[in-house]
Amino acid sequence: MPRRFAAFVGFHRLRIFFLSALLAPSVFLGAATALVEPPPDPSSPSPEFQLVEVAAGVWVALQPHDERFNDANAVFVVGEQGLLAIDSPTNEEFLERAIEALKSKSTRPLRYLINTHWHGDHTQGNALYRRHFGDDFEIVGHRSLTEDVPGRAQTDFAERTGRWEAAIQAAEERLAKGVDREGKPLDAAGKTQLATDIVETREMVATRATVRFLPPTLTYADRLSLQRVEGPVELIHFRGHTRGDTVVFLPAQRVLVTGDLLDALPYGGHGYPSDWLIALDSLSELDFDHIVPGHGPIFEGKKQLDTVRQLIGSIIRHAEAAVAAGQTLEQAKATLDLTELQNVLVDDDTAQRNWNAFIPATLERAFAESAGTLDATE
Repeated sequence: MPRRFAAFVGFHRLRIFFLSALLAPSVFLGAATALVEPPPDPSSPSPEFQLVEVAAGVWVALQPHDERFNDANAVFVVGEQGLLAIDSPTNEEFLERAIEALKSKSTRPLRYLINTHWHGDHTQGNALYRRHFGDDFEIVGHRSLTEDVPGRAQTDFAERTGRWEAAIQAAEERLAKGVDREGKPLDAAGKTQLATDIVETREMVATRATVRFLPPTLTYADRLSLQRVEGPVELIHFRGHTRGDTVVFLPAQRVLVTGDLLDALPYGGHGYPSDWLIALDSLSELDFDHIVPGHGPIFEGKKQLDTVRQLIGSIIRHAEAAVAAGQTLEQAKATLDLTELQNVLVDDDTAQRNWNAFIPATLERAFAESAGTLDATE
């Protein structure tokens, strides 16, 4: 989730925050974290679209730096035999630009679209690929996605839509009374703005009625090799961030595409901490030069992998020691010190806000695992 996940609401982030006066903060939240970022300046220019070639024929559409925790990167492999795409972000405008950029690189057919896991910021755009490329490509994912995409991603999306609709109704009631969320009187300008926000939000909610999450048409259990692209494409299943994580290994290009199993700052408030650490250990044995994460910039070498291994391992060990000592979860949180790793992984205020939300949630999951009370539903 999901994590970070105002991206799950399915609208452009700027518009969501621009309408923050209309909606209660809880509407912005994903299932995993209560993080709400401050709104950007609407007068500021939009960040430029970035399409980066990581290795020969491997392209990445990177989310803008300030959006890196809110929506996923999109990855493409351009080969002589066809095209491959990995993950389909929520922001339709971003994904449209990415797909058009892909088409400018090659007119060959799309062979495969791989979803690295079921979360909406990696699967919501599947239908957009269908609109662009038709039905002649396979949507590929771990076999658990056949259940989790329609049963969880679609359901989660519908629940959030319901919250938006409830928020609109509450806003209309406030407008009728002429008050803001705190019950303070609105002036004429405030009433006009609230009315405008209600109309715009209704229009956005209306577009959500047509969103459909498409599950995989080709699934696998442990490993899968794909052909008809450019060199071998190896899919490896892990249980870590979710029960159905897929890592895509491109040995010829020496590229590892990791989804949310490894990114700029992993969210561990769901998933399986011990299995996650085992997965990261396994990745360290692969021979690659470039890491393309689900969220964040491209990483060279294994430094980021080693740092995240240290992070997950440190949290697990702390949780185990706290449980063994009979501490409560709150006591465990109060004594967790990850300052050195924080200095490595946190590079700006956005990352700091996410750190403040992600780390306690990850510790809570590790604590439950150590105590034997883990809810293994992710």
